[in-house]
Amino acid sequence: MVVVEVVVVVVVVVVVVVVVVVVVVVVVVVEETVENVVIIMELIAGLALLLVTESQSQTNNNGRIGISIL
Repeated sequence: MVVVEVVVVVVVVVVVVVVVVVVVVVVVVVEETVENVVIIMELIAGLALLLVTESQSQTNNNGRIGISIL
């Protein structure tokens, strides 16, 4: 059961990292303004929070302890 929890956490971390890298590359290529960068970072933070919350609710529903990344 512990292996399953670790795999779920690793998958969530990988997804968040990939999203951050893609957004940073897009910002660098397009050279957006500072305001747009701040908005994008807020969206990333919201997405990361959603992913962590979802992973916690899944582990809790299965009777296991939820793992928090943040």
